[in-house]
Amino acid sequence: MVYKVIFFLLFCISNIFAQENRQIIDLKQLYKNSLKDNHKINISNNNLIIDDKLSFKIDENKSKCLIGFYCQGNYNSFIILEQFAKKNYDEKKTKKNKILLDDLEKQKKYKLNDAMLFQLSLLYFEVLKLKKDEALLKNRISLVKESLELFDKRKKIGLKEEDDLKSWKTELENTKNDLQRVTNLKKKIKEQLSYIAKINLEDKILQDYHMQSKEFTILNETVAFYLNNSQKITSMTSKISDYIIDNNIDIKTLNYLINSKKSTLEQTKKYKKELEKSSEDNIKQGKNLSNEHKPWDSKKFDKVIEEKLPLYINAKITQKEVQDKALLQNLTYTLSNKKIKIKKNVNDVLKKIVSSYKTINNTSISSNTTRKNFVFIKKLYDKANIDMKTLLDSQNSMIISKKNENNSQYDYLENIIMLFYNTNKIRAVFNNSEKKQLETQIF
Repeated sequence: MVYKVIFFLLFCISNIFAQENRQIIDLKQLYKNSLKDNHKINISNNNLIIDDKLSFKIDENKSKCLIGFYCQGNYNSFIILEQFAKKNYDEKKTKKNKILLDDLEKQKKYKLNDAMLFQLSLLYFEVLKLKKDEALLKNRISLVKESLELFDKRKKIGLKEEDDLKSWKTELENTKNDLQRVTNLKKKIKEQLSYIAKINLEDKILQDYHMQSKEFTILNETVAFYLNNSQKITSMTSKISDYIIDNNIDIKTLNYLINSKKSTLEQTKKYKKELEKSSEDNIKQGKNLSNEHKPWDSKKFDKVIEEKLPLYINAKITQKEVQDKALLQNLTYTLSNKKIKIKKNVNDVLKKIVSSYKTINNTSISSNTTRKNFVFIKKLYDKANIDMKTLLDSQNSMIISKKNENNSQYDYLENIIMLFYNTNKIRAVFNNSEKKQLETQIF
C-alpha cells in the first residue's frame, strides 16, 4: 500500500513539472513569426489562400464589417484601382506617379499580410474556445458518471429505471464522441497555426486572454469604456473614420486620379478653344480662295468647309472629353462610396464591440443562474424526487450557458481585433509604436 501511495505522489509531481515545462506561446509570437516567413498570400473566390497549401473560407459575418483585404470585394476593388493607375498613368513616368504606383504595390503586400494576421487571430481564439469546450465536456462526462453511480442507489429504494440507465449510457457515449471531435478539431487548427507561424504547437499551450489584457486595451481601459453611450459611439465613428480616410492608400490614389483627370479636362478645354480658333481661321482662308482653286461651286464649298471641318477637327478631342468626363464622374462616385463604406464599417464594428461587451455580463449572469439551478435539481434527483430528463435538461442548460459565457469573452476580443484591423493597426498587438499611434492619434 505504501508503494502505491509513493508511486501516486511521484506521478502527480511529474505531471506538475510536465505542465510547467510546456512552453506558453502567445499571439505576439505567432504574429511575428508568420511575418518573418514571407508567405505567398492570395485572395480568390472568398478564400484566403496561403502558399497554395492552406485555404480559409472568409467569414462573411466579419468581412462585411472590415475595410482591409479580408474581404473579396475590397481586394478586387484594390486590384482594379491598381491596374487602372498603371494603365492610365504609368506612361507619364512622372516622379509623383512612380511614388504612387510603388506605394500601391507595397500596400498590397502589407494588406495581404494583415489579412493573414486577422485569419491567424480567428484561428487562435478558436483554439482557446475549443480548449474551454474540452474542459466543459470532460466535466459533463464526470457528471454523467456520477448519475450512473446514483442509479444503484435509486434501484435499492425500489425505483425501476432501466430506461434511465440506457439514456445515461447513451448520453455518456455521445459526450465522449463530442469530446473526441472537439479535440481533433483543436489539433487541426493548431497544425494550421503551426504552419503559418512555423512554430510546432503540438505540445505547447496558447496564452489565454481576457478583455483586460493589455494587448486589447487602450490607455489601460477597455475599448468599451470609450463607447458607453450613443454619443461616444458617434464621436468615435467620426474620429476613426477620418483617421482611416486620411491614411488610406485607396483614398489617396482616387484623389490623385481625380485631380489628374480634372487637369486633363482643363487641358482639353483649352485645346478645344485653340481648335475652334484654328477652324475659324481655316474657314476664312477657304472663303478667300479664288474660284479657280475650288473643286466645285464656291458657295457649296464654303458651306462644306463651315459645317464639316470643325466637326472633323474636333471629333477626336470631343470623344476623349466625353470619355474623360464619364471617367471623372465614376472616380468621384467611387471615392464617395468608399468614404461612406468606411464610416459604416467602423460604426458596425464599434456596435459589435458594445454588444459583445454587454453579452459578457448577460452570459455570466445566465451561467451562474443555471449552475445554481443544476445544484438544486441534482439534490432533488438524489432524493428521487424528480426524473432523469429534468436533471439532464438542467445539466445541458448549465453546460450551454457556461459555453456561451466562455465564447462571449473571445467574441469581444475578436471585435477588438476587427477594430485594429480596420484602422490598419492590427500589428498593435505586438508593435508598441503601432499601439501608441492608436492611443494618441485616435483615442
